[in-house]
Amino acid sequence: MRINRKEETIKRRKEVFFAYYVEDMPAEMISYLTGYSLNTIEKDLKKIQENIEDYIYNLAEY
Repeated sequence: MRINRKEETIKRRKEVFFAYYVEDMPAEMISYLTGYSLNTIEKDLKKIQENIEDYIYNLAEY
């Protein structure tokens, strides 16, 4: 089964949200552990902050 880019982005952002807000990891550590560039992680964090209520509401899914 091939995961499309949108699904991959959603999955990555959930992981970034959890690592940053729940596990209290800095963006640099998330970048290192996931293999994504720091720029990608910072863009994800910006998008997450714009929609933070949705991520908090769906926290139970993690």
